[in-house]
Amino acid sequence: MNIKIRPLVQKDREILTNMILKLSETNNEKFVFLTSKITSATANVKSGENNTQPILLLFLDIFKQLYFYLADDIKQWFASLLEIDILEFEKMPFNVELKIIEQLITSGDIADFFTTALQLAKKIR
Repeated sequence: MNIKIRPLVQKDREILTNMILKLSETNNEKFVFLTSKITSATANVKSGENNTQPILLLFLDIFKQLYFYLADDIKQWFASLLEIDILEFEKMPFNVELKIIEQLITSGDIADFFTTALQLAKKIR
C-alpha cells in the first residue's frame, strides 16, 4: 500500500492540541500521566540539542492515549491528512494508521513541534 500524507499545517497543530485538551477532560488521570512524561522529556531536551528520540517517544505515548480515548477524532484527522473523507478512510487497508504514524515521525514535523513546545515550556519555568 502506497499512501502519502499531505504536509502538516497550522490547523493540524490546533487539531492535535485540541485532542490533547479533550483527553484532559475525558480522563484526567491519563492526562496527569502524560504531563509527567512531558515534564520528563522537557528535562531531557537541552536548548539547541538535536536529540529527537525523547520527543518521538513522547509523541508515541501521547498518540496511544489519544487513540484509546479519542479514536474517532484520530480517524477524522488521519482522513484529513490523506485528503479523503472518513468513509473512504474506513475502507483503507488494516495497517493504514501505522503507515500514517510512520510518515508523521519521519517527516520531522511532529518532533519539531514537540521539541519547540518543550523548549519553550522549559524556558517559561
